[in-house]
Amino acid sequence: MIRKEGRVERSDKKIRVNAGLSKESHALLEQLAYAVQTPKTILAAEIIELCLNNPDFITYIQKIHNVPDGRRVIPVSENGKITYMWTQP
Repeated sequence: MIRKEGRVERSDKKIRVNAGLSKESHALLEQLAYAVQTPKTILAAEIIELCLNNPDFITYIQKIHNVPDGRRVIPVSENGKITYMWTQP
């Protein structure tokens, strides 16, 4: 644990990210959350984690956003976890 001015920071602390969804996407998320009996925020976090740990999704999202080679990340599996490496320009 890291000490900050006398306080100990938890290693499992969550970081909030507020996504702005369209009404249609929000409705779909609500329906799916209801179906799987999981709160929307937890389900959204699971979806984000699945995408970030899916090499095919990482390749796809960089392709549709026309990311130049010097800024691309390459998903690499290390000990069963995905990490990103920067490409060399």
